[in-house]
Amino acid sequence: MTKRPIADQPTRLVKAVARKNTADEATRPVKAVRRREAPRMLPPSLFEARHVRFVERFSLNFTGNDYELEDAAGAIAMRAESRLHVFRGWRYDFTVDGDVRFSMSRKTKLLLLDGLKVFDAQKRVLGEFQQRPTAFSVHFDVVDGEGQPRFVVQQPSEVWTHFSVRRGTTTLAEIERSHRRWDGSARELVTVEDAFTVEFTATVDELERVLIIAAALFLDRLYFSHADNSGSNSF
Repeated sequence: MTKRPIADQPTRLVKAVARKNTADEATRPVKAVRRREAPRMLPPSLFEARHVRFVERFSLNFTGNDYELEDAAGAIAMRAESRLHVFRGWRYDFTVDGDVRFSMSRKTKLLLLDGLKVFDAQKRVLGEFQQRPTAFSVHFDVVDGEGQPRFVVQQPSEVWTHFSVRRGTTTLAEIERSHRRWDGSARELVTVEDAFTVEFTATVDELERVLIIAAALFLDRLYFSHADNSGSNSF
């Protein structure tokens, strides 16, 4: 029996390894493609909308009026309902068909500086707002539940009704106080004169979108709501 030359043995070994790898590839399970997760806290129409409009509605709750959140089509996609918070005075539950998706409550003032906490439906902290001391302007630093900086909320100009949400040099959203659009309907009879519009100008994840939506309502309560400032817009 004739033996194969020694020089052929490495070639045989390479071919055997190649056959084994091919067999492994055939039996290896195909890795699933990771899809974009569906929103958990926001309805899809608000998660995808570039424009979100807050409309304030009269409420018999002495802690403050309720709000309706309209998507880009003008449909009511979410409600923010005022609740009494024993220690901080007010809390808002953001609901879809009565189901609480997230909440926000005012933090205890520290050296006359305001703050806000945002929670998910399981009462886990999603983020916190802390006012930075400034002269004649608005500035809030916003961190997530782990204390990591997310963005800042600023009043970039002397236009009192305009605010910007920024991360570094990138503007994530613009928040604008706007007047009511009167359409003569009975629904408008229970509408407070002003509303807020949030325009998203950059791609943000769901958590950041939730925090920006909370920022719009927080600004209204702090600087425009009679329940918090007795009609004064002063700092």
